[in-house]
Amino acid sequence: MSLMTSPMALRARTLVRGTRFGRLALAWLKRDGYEQALNRAMQDAVKPGDIVWDVGANIGEYATLFAEWAGPTGKVFAFEPSSDTLERLRPVVAPCLNVVVVAKGLSDHEGVSAFVKDDHPDGATFRIPSPDEAVGANDSITLTTGDAVIASGEAERPNVVKIDIEAHELEALLGMEQVIADPTCRHIFVEVHFFLLAPQGRDNVPRTIEALLKKHGYRLSWVDQSHIHARRPNG
Repeated sequence: MSLMTSPMALRARTLVRGTRFGRLALAWLKRDGYEQALNRAMQDAVKPGDIVWDVGANIGEYATLFAEWAGPTGKVFAFEPSSDTLERLRPVVAPCLNVVVVAKGLSDHEGVSAFVKDDHPDGATFRIPSPDEAVGANDSITLTTGDAVIASGEAERPNVVKIDIEAHELEALLGMEQVIADPTCRHIFVEVHFFLLAPQGRDNVPRTIEALLKKHGYRLSWVDQSHIHARRPNG
């Protein structure tokens, strides 16, 4: 458990959730480009020739950056399960000859899942619903696991992984334990969606993510209030 996932920090997040102050703070962070620190950390992590997994590729903003940073000898696997989002992703990454689109979502099991598509303009908040939200699902997606795509040859073992899948990050990590146990996987970046997890009664998930990554030998730091950076000691 870190300061970011301590009971005190979680209580503070709960208190501001949904308040005017919380909404203003979120708007300020977005305006201020709070993910700039994440971008810098990921650029430092990706080396020429690296294999990068972009889990939750959305419309390709990061996939194209990873393709540039990894260079022509590297490769990017962009995982995106939403058919609507894929229509926008594919033309964006088409000029990048080192990007492979995988039209599946990563989880801890293989199969088909209900999927919630809301009115976000670029699909950034499309998500696998929590059990009590499943009645609001309006689509379905294909799920697989990270370990399964390695076994099937759909993807190569990554050196760097970025995961942003709207509160389904733990399930994706559990489905790729063989991947993240491999010492060639040097860096993992995980967005933790505290404000989605808490209403689902899943406040323990951020701590579980930290414990899972530590179990596999990663050193953890928080790039900002939402993103964990796990790195190998020699990464």
